Amino acid sequence: MSRKNEFIYDYIKEYVKNHGYAPSYREIAQAINISVSVVHTSIYTLIQQGKLETDAPKSSPRAYRIKGMKVIFK
Repeated sequence: MSRKNEFIYDYIKEYVKNHGYAPSYREIAQAINISVSVVHTSIYTLIQQGKLETDAPKSSPRAYRIKGMKVIFK
């Protein structure tokens, strides 16, 4: 995994732990100061690598999840 993708993956994991749902592409882009198109490409790559999973169309900005991660709401 590239360093950029690893950083995005770690950001997503932490965001999900804190909020209970995935960040939007725009939120990721703003948080780590990259373009939304770079986020889109990285998310797609992480899905292809099996780090993230989705069952939604590619254009859905929060419709991905970390593979194997369970979110428990209190």
